[in-house]
Parts: sequence; structure tokens; C-alpha cells
Amino acid sequence: MRGLFPGDYSSARSAFLLACQATKCELKAYKNDRYETRDSVELITDTARFGSEKAKSVLVLISGTHGVEGFCGSACQVASIKLGLIDDLPSETAVFMIHAINPYGFAYSRRVTEGNVDLNRNCVTTFDTVELREFNPDYEALNGLLNPVEWRFEKPHVGFDKILEYISQSGLKRFQAAVSVGQYRHANGLFYGGSESSWSRTTLEKIIANELADATNVVVVDYHTGLGRPGRGELISIGGETSQAYQRAVRLYGKGVKSTKPTKGSEPTVESVSADVHGSIDALFKGTESLTYVALEFGTVEVLEVLEALRADNWFYQHGERNPSLAAEVADDMRKAFYPDSEEWRQSVLHRSAQVLTTALAGLDC
Repeated sequence: MRGLFPGDYSSARSAFLLACQATKCELKAYKNDRYETRDSVELITDTARFGSEKAKSVLVLISGTHGVEGFCGSACQVASIKLGLIDDLPSETAVFMIHAINPYGFAYSRRVTEGNVDLNRNCVTTFDTVELREFNPDYEALNGLLNPVEWRFEKPHVGFDKILEYISQSGLKRFQAAVSVGQYRHANGLFYGGSESSWSRTTLEKIIANELADATNVVVVDYHTGLGRPGRGELISIGGETSQAYQRAVRLYGKGVKSTKPTKGSEPTVESVSADVHGSIDALFKGTESLTYVALEFGTVEVLEVLEALRADNWFYQHGERNPSLAAEVADDMRKAFYPDSEEWRQSVLHRSAQVLTTALAGLDC
């Protein structure tokens, strides 16, 4: 199975296209024309449809929403094709794959798009509002730590002691929420939702309009990595426990689905490993008559180790003058945080992905 996991964006794209071309599917490509790469790599999002273009029930598999996390998602997409998981689809069922929706982040081992935008915080209704600019006030006290002007690769990293101090005073959950729910004021900070639609968002909107217009029952699995126990794939719903979105996900996958919204009761808690993010891509599918959206989140390393990789990456692209001698080290740290080089981890990922896809297809066929 190791051969299913790519070494870089170009080999991931090649493997995906080769797997698709060995089957009867319809391929389309969307080139990112907003960013001119520093090398000869073309930044392209590919889509593949397996089954009828008029199918009413469609399983959508998305990789690369957060760039570097696309290594995992791409491997799962290719595995589903090569292992025959999507063979012999019923006439009213289709599988639609979106490969590398954020090709810039995938190609350069970053979570963000070419504009330092977190695609999964970019899908808000409108950008020019006071409410949005003032969203997530807890981030303000942390921006200087999350976006350091100076950096050293030796541990402890710059500002890490201050981060531990904040966590000891406020708790890890509040810290995680402050950092990651999204923010719309600091364009050079972490988890920035942007001031306009990114190329990836616009492209995804176009794909949804062109490819899912006839679908009445859409199930989306959006592959992510970086949160939770290593190798464990948590199914995450954006909806609260009483929402139709959450209830549909539970009916399909069972009670293992976790919501990012606080539970009801005297001591509300968030059961998911993810904070309740703002501006996530599920909003772009809302025109669908029946939508069941989940993020499939695979744990990798400790959350603070992930954070340190993100801080180093952000420093490098905002303040490091793009020093080529440091680029490889920064990218390597990002891959260690979001794409572990572990056979056990990779086998767990493929096994869990196969479970989820089998369940999703069985539910679509009901």
C-alpha cells in the first residue's frame, strides 16, 4: 500500500489521472491562473466522475482543501479506484472526485492557498462587514505569537513559552478555538479567511454548479489530517446535535459522528477534535436538496507539534524572505505534522477510508 501514497503534488496528480484513465470515467481539469509557480509545476484541480452524469445520488470525495493534507486524501481517492470500492455503481448513483482543490497548498506543502487564505474559512456569504472583521476577538491577543517576525528552528521555538502560559490560564480547548475557528483581520496570520473569494473557492463553486445540478442526494467526504489520535479517522459534522445536517450524518454513519457545536446540557462541551470553524466549504453545497457533509479527519501528531509547524511555515512565507535553504526544512516539518511517514498510519488511513466510503455508498443506494 505504500505505493499509493505520493511523494509530491506532481506524482499525486499523475497517480490519480492514471488510476482514472484505467476506468470509464469523465475527467476535467481546472488550472489555477492566479499564481505563477516558481518552477515548471502547473497548479491544477482535477475532477473525475464515475457513473451517470444525471445520477440523482452522488458521493463526492474531496482532497486537498488544506493543501498539504491532500497527500492523505489523494491516496484514499486513488485507493478507492484501484481497490474496486466504487465499481458496479447503481444506475442512479455516481461517485465524483475533486482532486487537489487547493493545488498551491498541495504543491508547496502548505495548508493555505496562494493568498495565505484558509479555504475552509473562506466560504462566508459576504466579506465586507464589521461583524466579520470583529469575529473571533480571542485571536487578537495571540496574533503576535502565531505570526512571529523572528524564528529559530531550535526548540523551544520563539514564543512557545507564552503559548504554554496562555493554555495554562485559558485551557487547551479555548486556545484551539481562538487559533483555528478563523479570523478576517490579519492577512499574514494563521487561519485567515480572506477578504474575497479565493481561486479555490470560486473553482469549487463552479464545479458544484456544473456537476451536481441534477443531484438531489449528495454525500460529501472531505479529507483532512492533523487533529486527533494518530491514524484515527473522526467523522466531523458542522451541524449541531439537533440540526438536520448532523442527524443525516448520524443516520448514515452512526453515532460515531462528532459535532463541532457544543453539546446541550449544564456543562456544554465540544466532542469533536475540531473547533467550530467559520466559513467552511460545506456552505457551498447548500443548494443541494439533501446534503450530508462530513470531514474525515485523521490524527497525526500532538496538536502543539502541528501548531509549531504552522508557525514556522507562516514565518517563512511572511517574514523569512523565502530563503531557499530553509524551504525544505519548513516543508519537511509540515509533512511530518500532516503526512506522517509511517506504514502503520497509512494502513489505518486506508482502512478507515474504505469503511467510510463503503458505508456512504450503501446509504446512497438505499
